[in-house]
Amino acid sequence: MRNTTILASLLYLTSANSLANESVNLPYDCELREQKKQIYCAKPGWYLHGGVGVVNGSSTIADFRDPLAAQGYNITDVVINEQRLGFKMNLGYSFTPNLAIEGGYSDLGNVDVAMSTVVSNPSAFFSAVDNLHPTSARGLTISGVATLALTPSFTLNGRIGLFKWQGDFNTVNVYTAEHVGEHDTKGTDFYYGAYAEYLLSKQTRLTLEWERYHFDKNDSDMLSLGLKYYFGNTRVLQATPVVLPIEPIKQPKQIIVAAPQELRLIVPFANDKSIISADYIAQLDAIGKKIEGHTVKLFTITGHTSTSGSRRYNQALSQRRVNVTANYFINQLAIKPSVIKAQAFGEDKLRDHSGTATAADVNRRIELYIKYQ
Repeated sequence: MRNTTILASLLYLTSANSLANESVNLPYDCELREQKKQIYCAKPGWYLHGGVGVVNGSSTIADFRDPLAAQGYNITDVVINEQRLGFKMNLGYSFTPNLAIEGGYSDLGNVDVAMSTVVSNPSAFFSAVDNLHPTSARGLTISGVATLALTPSFTLNGRIGLFKWQGDFNTVNVYTAEHVGEHDTKGTDFYYGAYAEYLLSKQTRLTLEWERYHFDKNDSDMLSLGLKYYFGNTRVLQATPVVLPIEPIKQPKQIIVAAPQELRLIVPFANDKSIISADYIAQLDAIGKKIEGHTVKLFTITGHTSTSGSRRYNQALSQRRVNVTANYFINQLAIKPSVIKAQAFGEDKLRDHSGTATAADVNRRIELYIKYQ
């Protein structure tokens, strides 16, 4: 009895807004933002993430002037155009709401450097200049991504990975437009970044990302605006409630008082979801009207899951289903929390032990029992 009282008190304190906070820990789990309103969001799976932005390097005038001065060249009018456009495109897969892996392609754009000098041997000078260049590159990337959800619609993400790149460099005499040298270079270096992500629709998110690419000679930063698109059907599947026949318990005719009655309701849920469907809400509203004006003698809510996923995760999932249901009765139908006895069983009380897909559909459920007079 003590545990039941504590649970009822907790349910009373949990409002519709606090239920939305549960989805902060599961940004891709499509929870409720508020009662009677569904959030459509992408579940773990494949997605495409692309962006276009501005790239800035860390090269300085001294990086060019000093090495050439050591070789006897007096360099003037050094101009470095390190700011340029870049883009990226990644294909990703989210294993959980908090961890994903991405592989893709990044292009950090072109860097232009111009300088002036007076030389007697142009070929020797151009040979020296040809080995001095700010690094800009394009190539393949692979990275791991970690996600922290702040609200059901807004997340912060961090990434770290490797950049397998190649750079093409050309040296040109700008006065004569003569092409005087070219060479390629390549390497594999690490990069990291962070980005904010905002839910635009059930499958699309807006991202703002900063990344730093490390090279031997200098670093490049890219600030990009992008979109993330999740493949597949991300619409929340509506659970069709199953209502068992409601029949009053027959009493002897000599009993004058109203006969006690019972209501039983079994509501299946979509896989890995604890969202209240419109049909389910209609059924709950009907129950609220049915017991309005009556004395509730017993009110139990039990939450259950299939065996998919870990036992710990299923226990938490069944608890969310219980909380959503109990709070609807408390906040929307004015049921006193003290009469509600709620318990989450996870996967401990299966209705079908066959392990089939049909069994999983049967086992994902809330069971509701009300006795009133």
